[in-house]
Amino acid sequence: MRMMRYTLLAVALAALPACGGLPSRIDPPSVSLSGLRIVDMNLLEQTFAIRLRVKNPNDFDIPIHGLTYALELNGQEVVQGVNNQSVTFPALGEQFVEVNATTNLPTILNQLVEMSHGGMNASYRVHGSFRAGKGVQGYVPIPFDQKGEVGLGGLMDLGRKKAAPGREYL
Repeated sequence: MRMMRYTLLAVALAALPACGGLPSRIDPPSVSLSGLRIVDMNLLEQTFAIRLRVKNPNDFDIPIHGLTYALELNGQEVVQGVNNQSVTFPALGEQFVEVNATTNLPTILNQLVEMSHGGMNASYRVHGSFRAGKGVQGYVPIPFDQKGEVGLGGLMDLGRKKAAPGREYL
C-alpha cells in the first residue's frame, strides 16, 4: 500500500509541469492595432475601445487569461491598462481582442497638437504581455511589442456622420 502511494505521488509530481498546457518554447504572437472607437467622452475623461489583431505563429492554441498593455501614439503613451478577458489564440491563426482604455483631456490635446504638425498619419506602439495558461506555478507571461502606422483621416469625420453597422471602428 505504501509503495502504491509513492507511485501515485511520483506520477502526480511528474504531471505538474504539464498543467499549464503550454510547451516550454512559445513564439510571441504579433499584435497590431486594428480599430479604435469612442465609448464615452466628457470634459475630464475619454474612454475608447481598442481592437487588437493577434496572430499566433505557433502550431498550438494559446489560452489567454488576461493582459496588460500600453498604447503610444507618436512616441507618447496615451493609455495603459489591464484586461481580464479569457480568449484562446488559435494555432497558426488570428483572433481579435478588444480592450477599453481611458485617457484624459491634456493627453488628447497633446496628441491633437502633435497631429497638426505631423499630417494625417500617426506612428503607434502597442506593448505589454499576455497571461497564458494556468498551472500550479501560475500564469506564463508572453510579452508583445509591435510598432506601426495608422492613418487618421477618419478622425475628421467623427461626430459628423454615423458609422455604418459593423464599421464602428476607425
